Amino acid sequence: MLTKLVENILSGKDFSAIALNENPKKDSDSLFREAMVKLCVLGLPLQIFDPYSLPAKELPEKKSALSVRLSGTNYVSDATRNDFENAQPAIGAISAGFFRLLRDKGVSVDFAAGHSFLLKLMK
Repeated sequence: MLTKLVENILSGKDFSAIALNENPKKDSDSLFREAMVKLCVLGLPLQIFDPYSLPAKELPEKKSALSVRLSGTNYVSDATRNDFENAQPAIGAISAGFFRLLRDKGVSVDFAAGHSFLLKLMK
């Protein structure tokens, strides 16, 4: 109502009138904040219009799907890599030995899970 009165009085002049209560059914806090944003858009240097507001939370940095965080879990030393390479054939040899031992004792299997070389032994 007052905004319309100001518009009528100042018609023909360069001005901006912003109502703080343009809709009685809306929340007054929301209306006030909308009015403050409109004033900021017009160029008024309003910085802190709510001294009771919570500080803004910092958003976590969005990471690219292609980026990989390097840490100790990503690193495998040459010695560890050699141990893995040597351990796999050893595990295979032990597994094959147990499989043959059980087969020779009359144990038969309908299903086996594990390394792919066991499939060759079962045939």
